[in-house]
Parts: sequence; C-alpha cells; structure tokens
Amino acid sequence: MNYLKSKKKKKVLLTGSTGFLGKYIYDYLKLLDYNIDTLGRNNNNSIKANFYYTIPNIKKKYDFVVHSAGKAHTIPKTKKEEQGFYNINFKGTQNLCNSLKNNLPKSLIFISTIAVYGKETGTKITENTPLNGKTPYARSKIKAEEFLQNWSKKNKVNLTILRLPL
Repeated sequence: MNYLKSKKKKKVLLTGSTGFLGKYIYDYLKLLDYNIDTLGRNNNNSIKANFYYTIPNIKKKYDFVVHSAGKAHTIPKTKKEEQGFYNINFKGTQNLCNSLKNNLPKSLIFISTIAVYGKETGTKITENTPLNGKTPYARSKIKAEEFLQNWSKKNKVNLTILRLPL
C-alpha cells in the first residue's frame, strides 16, 4: 500500500508559490499529493492578499505553512527601496503569523537566506555562526527569523528555518 495514499492528505499553505523557489516547492508538494493552498498577490493564488501590507483572512487550519514569499536579489538605491525589504520580508511575516492566530498550524517552514551571516564566502558556517548580515535584505530576514522564533515558541508551532544560498 502506498504510504502517501494511506494517510490523510496533509493541508499546506504556501506563500511565494510563483517565485523562484516557490514554484519548485509547489511542484514537490503536488507530487506528494498534499492539499495545497497558495497565498499571494496575483489571481493565480487560492487566497489572494497582499499580506505585506494587510493581514490576510485565513479561515482554514493547515498542517504546515511554507513561507517562501519575500523580496530578494535587488540592490536598493533609495531609502524607500530599503524599506521595501522590511515591509515584505519582516512585516509580511508578521502579518502572515497574525492571520494564522486563530488556526495555528502544527509547523511553519521559513525560507531565509545564508546572507544573514554577512559573509561573501566561507566554510564551516553553522547555525551558531553569528548573524552579521548588514544589507537591508539580510537585516530584514534576521528580523523575520527573530520574530518567528518568539512567535513559534509562544504559540507552540514547530519552526524550521532554512538559510539557503542562491
């Protein structure tokens, strides 16, 4: 008997499903036959919301949430562009969590970045390596990680942070 078919289908909420990494995550979750809802700004999402600026109205309870939405890979030229990293990566994370408060998931997976370490190159980088990222991108991800660590502990939600390189 197929293990994945024998268990109840897991319900997952995915942010950033149309982004660079989100597309691959979506395809993989689909392959595993999960029930997937997506949250984002465009009409292709099951839940359409610009959660960077508002708290989405999420009514379902999910087994887990994969938060891969975010602003990356640009160099800000103005203070307004710098603020965009905080609005999207940090404030968007807060708004997402606020939208889940009445239906907490069992787990949340946050896609962060190796940029939080503030290193251009390196070996033997571990989870204990200090977070010395100085760019607006790195700082916004550090703030989001810190918020999520406190939020998940307070709400008893299992948190996994993946600090991926490009």
